[in-house]
Amino acid sequence: MLAEGVVDRVLVLAPSTTIEKGLTEKFRQLSADADLLRLIPEDAKIRNPRIINATETIGAGDICIENIHSEPERKFVEKLIANSDLIDAWIKSRDTGFYSIDYSWRKGEHPKQAKFNPDFFIKLGNK
Repeated sequence: MLAEGVVDRVLVLAPSTTIEKGLTEKFRQLSADADLLRLIPEDAKIRNPRIINATETIGAGDICIENIHSEPERKFVEKLIANSDLIDAWIKSRDTGFYSIDYSWRKGEHPKQAKFNPDFFIKLGNK
């Protein structure tokens, strides 16, 4: 799907750090395989994806492999998958630095400024 331009980045959620490590190694092996690379058309949108985890900024052409750390996030992902017919796309952001939203609130007499990093981005309604 990356090569065809259907998606521009991929998130793979692993159920454990052991599986995350194994998937990362396997994806890196496949990405470095010269025989497989020759099979991808020269005009492909993305010919050789960068294999990363969520400690790096996810960009176009990346495959991000990450572990689902918490029970609430795992349950939320299960719901996303169960309702995939209603969702165009979704991505799980890393804990910090992926995309932050500035906000402020008043605590006592003085306003406070902070940044919120959403856990998920979900695209709806334009299949």
